[in-house]
Formats: sequence, structure tokens, C-alpha cells
Amino acid sequence: MGNAAKADPAPVEPIDWAAFLQRNDLTWTQPPKKWTESLFLGNGEIGAMIFHEPKNPEWVRVELSRSDLYNRNSGSPCFRCPTGHLYLKPAGKIQNVSYRLDLFHAEATGTITTQTGTISFRSFVQATEPLLRFEMTTSKGESSATCEYEAERAVNTRPVRKKEALKPGDLQPEPVLTREGDTLLSWQPFDGGGGAATAVRRSVSGATTRLAISLAVGWKDASSKADALANVARANAGDYPSALASHAKWWKDFYSASFLSLPDSRMESFYWIQLYKMASATRASAPAIDLMGPWFAPSIWLKYWTNLNIELTYWPQLTANHLELGESLVRMVNQHQDSLIKNAPAEWQSDSAAINGPAGPDLYSPFKIGRLREIGDLPFILQTLYWQYRYSMDDKMLRETLYPLLSRSINFYRHILVKEQDGKYHFPVGFSPEYEKDAADRCFDLSLCRWGAQTLIRSASRLKIDDPLIPVWRDLLASLTPYPIDEKTGYLIGKDVPLEHSHRHYSHLFMIFPLAICDMKGADRELVEKSIRHYLSMSDKHAGYTYAGAAAMAAYLNDGDQALARLNTLLDRYVKPNTMYEEAGGCPVIETPLSADRSIHEMTLQSWGDTIRVFPAIPAAWQDVAFRDFRTEGAFLVTARRKGGKTVYVRIQSLAGEPCKLQTGMSSYELKGSRPMAPHPASEPGVLWLPLEKGDWAEFYAKGESDFTIAPVQTNGPANPWGTVKK
Repeated sequence: MGNAAKADPAPVEPIDWAAFLQRNDLTWTQPPKKWTESLFLGNGEIGAMIFHEPKNPEWVRVELSRSDLYNRNSGSPCFRCPTGHLYLKPAGKIQNVSYRLDLFHAEATGTITTQTGTISFRSFVQATEPLLRFEMTTSKGESSATCEYEAERAVNTRPVRKKEALKPGDLQPEPVLTREGDTLLSWQPFDGGGGAATAVRRSVSGATTRLAISLAVGWKDASSKADALANVARANAGDYPSALASHAKWWKDFYSASFLSLPDSRMESFYWIQLYKMASATRASAPAIDLMGPWFAPSIWLKYWTNLNIELTYWPQLTANHLELGESLVRMVNQHQDSLIKNAPAEWQSDSAAINGPAGPDLYSPFKIGRLREIGDLPFILQTLYWQYRYSMDDKMLRETLYPLLSRSINFYRHILVKEQDGKYHFPVGFSPEYEKDAADRCFDLSLCRWGAQTLIRSASRLKIDDPLIPVWRDLLASLTPYPIDEKTGYLIGKDVPLEHSHRHYSHLFMIFPLAICDMKGADRELVEKSIRHYLSMSDKHAGYTYAGAAAMAAYLNDGDQALARLNTLLDRYVKPNTMYEEAGGCPVIETPLSADRSIHEMTLQSWGDTIRVFPAIPAAWQDVAFRDFRTEGAFLVTARRKGGKTVYVRIQSLAGEPCKLQTGMSSYELKGSRPMAPHPASEPGVLWLPLEKGDWAEFYAKGESDFTIAPVQTNGPANPWGTVKK
């Protein structure tokens, strides 16, 4: 094998991002009629959804919301609140529509043809400003069309959806509307002080009406009124095209951080829409994503749910090289460590932390002694943050946030564990999300406890901390009771509680995914396979995330065809026309489609178990695949191309100087690097040790091949269907 001290430039063609993303846009030829069909826009704080008013489909509704608009004053229930909406009202009866969600520009565009003329609209939520811009242009026959803002009163929609009586605080005071020149100001006061302001500034030029809308929140005083007014006043100084240009530049820079192209048009489009969705839902300085992101809809879930939802939401940014999107969750957890400590029973707060299911933005949701049922949510959140750490190798985050909280969460477990006569630590009866029968020794908690102790020992070594709890964690690992297992069906829910009914949550299979702490390549493989088969054999209560998780499990077992089949089940049965997701009769929960991007990542690039695997689970139908600058655990960037069913090119660069074990899948190659280097065989077949220091890179070229360019591949799978049902 050849080796050169200096490589040729990486064979990456400049990507025409506008053309590439255009093939992945969402399009509509029929009016979208609800949340799950709407065009959606966002900048991490402000969101907008465009659809036709269900009660009057001749009106176009632009639903506005803000992701941190919670009623959280003392003495009132904590819940997400609605804001208000625009109504575009044509003069004539609608005959047809043509809408597009342009991913490259992060802009919604549309043309409405009526009996009397046409209306064209454009809208975007400014990438770096708390503003929504909306522009409407009418033909002569539609000159009397209107576009007006209507405020919505803050109400707790959970009891409304459940048809229960409203309690004090569920219904807040009426919004107050005032006008200041060409600006409408809507002020939503809250019981106990503070409130939210929406400012709408209008300008008209011939047949074109332009609106600049700002949403602001202030909890202690009315400063949000001034903020909202200042925002729209500043926005009026620039016209729509120039504002769009700077906005589109932000989005192009965002997309350019990594690249993936698949031969399956439906899956490729789905993938890119999820990245657009996540960057619309959060930013490094934005609020963490709850169940609906910045797109409000009446729901029974108006907080942060912590036994699955928030965790799955924060999986796409990792491999996609967008760690900045995960910072909102890191910051939320870091800022509210005191709440997590106060969530533990008072007797344990000196050394423990926890979270008791759903919580508001402050993560306060306390336990009491005697009511310790769902106890593993904080370790699960911290496992998600640990991924963020492993992909960044940010030791400051590990030292200041993860390590102390993980130690406290395992201490919380230790307070609950009981050492019985067999010399093993056991969990008393409790809850395995979301199985209806409680059990002792739940696989869910055993997995997270085992992972937590292992991770603490590893982290203490890295941080050079001589922690007095290290012997305790080692004893815990040595004496923790084994997972309860059935020879025919595999892992049980818990002791003496088999999986007897359909179960949507894969909580009892966490040792497989996401934790990857069982021996999937060796002694445990048969057990893992039978457990997954049994889990999927009863499907009546499955949910969309069942199949997203099962697809990742198949990828971990190197079964690309099965992984694709499970993703297709997700897309066929559960994902809505605009790629959103809902449960409980129309309540938004956006984590499932986002988590499916993680499953696509696991098919193309894996890095669990300290080994990087390139194209480990590619289905037979995907003969050509290309990706650039995907990130792995250990902070490596990987670029690769697969052509005609074979891997022809791999490039890897170290960002942190961590040990590098790499499986390329290439049997014969030429190697070039930033300096002379000779890979050494690792203990596993086909795995190489690469001596990469920080900044080093290496490139592998398949012998006998000449085209190694990273560019969009030809799509030949199912057509891109996303939007609404086409005529």
C-alpha cells in the first residue's frame, strides 16, 4: 500500500446547494389543511406554520408561536401557550394552489388562483432576528384580498383536549390590542406579572403588502413590548429581498457543514427536511426543544417529556456535524442543575439528582419517598448529553456538567437499589417506560445504571479525578443483578414480567440501542436478535419511534435491508405529509422523525464501541451513497463514497487527537496522509489502528477505481412525496 506525506485535495466537487436542495423541497398542489400538512418556518425561537383554516378553507392561516412562551408564574400551571395568527382572506373562491417550502432559502412561497384573480405570497422567519416576514402580492381581481393578525388568548389546552374543567390559572387574561402608527401591538398579560408581546408592522406598495412581525417575551415587566416594537421598526428599514439574501446565507452556511446523498429520493428528502426542521426548532442560544418545537398546536403535552421525547429529539445533530444545535439542551441541563438536585427526595439531595417525568423549562419535577416509579429519566438525558460530549470531546462540558450530574444520578439509583441474599444489587418494583405492568429489576434501569457506572469510571480516568466513589462504582458493576432473560423471547421487561403485549417504547432493549453495552458481535448476538424479533412481533401498540429505534438496532447488527424496511414502515404508516408526527389524536410530538435521521446515520457511519465503521449497514438497493464531513465519537470528520455497491473512497480527519480505530470495508487501497503513517491491524478483523494526531488526516482510495468525487448521486428510488397529497 502506498503512503504519501501530502495528499491531493480531497475529491469533493463544489455542490450546487440550491439545485441539490431543490430536489428535496416540499411541494403542494392542494391546500394544506392542518398542522401535519403545513408549510413550517422557524429560527429556534419563533415558528410559523402555514395552512388553510379548517373551519374556513378559503382562508390561509399563518400560525405564529414562540418556543419559550410558557405560563410559568408561581401559583399557576406551567404550560405552553398559543400566540396568534395571520389570516390571508382572498376575495374570490379558491380554484387551485401551488406552494413550496424552499429548503435552500428556508422560505415558504405560494400562488393562489381564485375565480377573480391570483395571490402570491412569500414568507420566512429571519435566521438571526426575532422576526417573521410576510409578503403578499395580488392581481387586479384580488386587490381586495386582506391579511390581518388575530391574537389568541393564552389557555392550557391539556384540559381542553381532555374535555376537563379548567382550573385557576388555566385561562389567562384576554390579550390587549393597541395601535401605534402603522404597528399593531398585541399584549398577552399573565397572572402574577409579565407577559408576551406581538408587534405587527404593515407597509403597502402598489399591489404588494409587507408585514414584519416580532414576538417577544418578558416575565418580570413589560419590556417585551418595547422589544417587539423595536424589532419591527428595525425590520422596516430593509426590504424583503435584501433581508432574504442575508437569511439565505445563514442557511447555506448551515447546510454546508456536512453532506449526504442517497439514491432513494424519498429518504434523501426526508433526511434533509429533518435537518432543516431541527435548525428551525433550536439554535445554540435558543430554548431547548420540547414536544412541538416553535410550532404550537393544541395538545395534552405542553411541557418537556423526559422518558424519551427530549432525548430522541437531540440525536440528528451529532453525526450531521451540527453540535451547535445540541448546545441548547446542554445549556438547559447546566443552568438547572439546582432543580435536578431538588427533584431528589430531601433526604437524598446532598448527593443525588433526578427528574420525575414531565417538567417545565426549569426541569423541576420532584420525587417523594414512597413514590419512586419512573426513576431512569435523568440518566437517559445524560446519556444523550454524553453523546454530545463524545462527538465534541469537550472536557469542560464533561467536568462541569456531565460528570457531577451523572454521579448524582447513579447515587439516586444507589439509594433505591437493595443488596439481597444472593449478593446482587436489585431494583424494587417500578416502571419501565411505557409498559403497563410494573416490574422489579427492569432492563431499562439495569442498562442505564450499568452504562452510568462504566461511564463514570471512564470519565474519572480521563479527567484525572481520584474519586472516592470509584470503588463503589466498580462494586456496583460487579454485583448488579444480570438482565432478566427468557430463553425463547430474550430480554424481559423486568423480573418475572415478560413482554406479553405490544410495547411502543423499546425501554427494555436499551442495552442494544442507544447504549450499545452488550456484545452484539459475539456472545449476545443471538439474544439480541431474538429480543428484537419478539419486540416487533406484536405491533398493535407500536408508534413511529418503535421503527426508528428498531432500524438503528438493525444497523448495529449490520443488516441494512432490515434497517431500510423499518424506516419505510415508519414513513409509510406514521410520518405525516410534511414529515411531522403526532399522537393522541392530533397532538404534536416532533422527536420521532428527528430520531430517524440518527437511524440513517447508523446505516452510513457508526462509531459506538470506540470503532468507526464506514457504510456498515447499507441496503442492497442503495448502490451509490456519498457523504462528507460526518462526525463521529472521538471527534473525527469522515467523508466517504460508495459506488456500485463498493466503498471506493474514505477520508478521516482527527479534530481532537483521540485513538482511531477504523473499519473502511475496503480490501485493497492506496493510502495518503497528512504525514507518513502506517496503519496497524486491530484485534477485530478488518479494523485498523490509525496513528492520527490532532489535525491529521488520512485518505483511502480503492485500487482499480478512478472516480472518487463526493457529489449528489442519481436518485432512482421512490419519488419525493413530501408536502400534501398530490392530485
